Amino acid sequence: MTTLTPGPFIWAAELITLLGIAARPSKYRRLLFLLVAPLCIYPMFLPKAATSHDNYARTGRLISLLLVSSDFLVLTDVQNELRLRNDKASPHISQRSWWSRLKWAFQLRTSMRGVGWSFEPSPEHLGPRPPVRTRWEFIIYQLIWTAFNSLALDLCVATAKTIPYFDGTGRETLATAPWPDKLLCWLYIAISYHGLLVPFRILTILSVGLGLSQPHEWPELFGNPLDAYTVRRAWGRVWQQSIRRVCTIPPSSIMCVPLD
Repeated sequence: MTTLTPGPFIWAAELITLLGIAARPSKYRRLLFLLVAPLCIYPMFLPKAATSHDNYARTGRLISLLLVSSDFLVLTDVQNELRLRNDKASPHISQRSWWSRLKWAFQLRTSMRGVGWSFEPSPEHLGPRPPVRTRWEFIIYQLIWTAFNSLALDLCVATAKTIPYFDGTGRETLATAPWPDKLLCWLYIAISYHGLLVPFRILTILSVGLGLSQPHEWPELFGNPLDAYTVRRAWGRVWQQSIRRVCTIPPSSIMCVPLD
């Protein structure tokens, strides 16, 4: 018997969302969300993955996609409200060809932090901008740091495999651990930190190397750890801001709904 996996549902939801963003402004465009919602919700009830980490990643991916789709298809008239700052071309995006709108939609969907867009966070909420470098200087710099982050990630993962709290079964958790052991949460943070930086740096190398973007368009993924002296600053200034918009736009829209 074939077991269903979340993959096809996620790809289908992504495709519908992308096509919806590319569609010209219309009051009917938001109806596409009725197709996306079940594609994101149903896989959450499929058989669990082998480890709790895989379950967490799968569920987080689906919830994030659901929120992004609700933002771009329902809550925001994307082609009239959002714009690329360096896009001075004419006519307006809604009047361009289907292919131009599809490329614009892809740029919007893949710009998780909004860098270069009208909704880009203020500088204090993004990592530091890279200094002025040539394309090859930027690529070499990123390659060096990719190697470092990869080695650090391997070391952290190898260490975690020797600790029962990180075996993925959920039998032992840091929530019930004695206080000295709770400090091991920093190992999980380190795994997340380096685990996010490796694909990020590879993406910067590919994008800049292929001429799809410029080095100055890639601020660092994380801010200065020394700025994380409060919970708010840790999440708002130091940690990556990829989910900043999806965590603010839907709640803000709900709060604006009249109750009478």
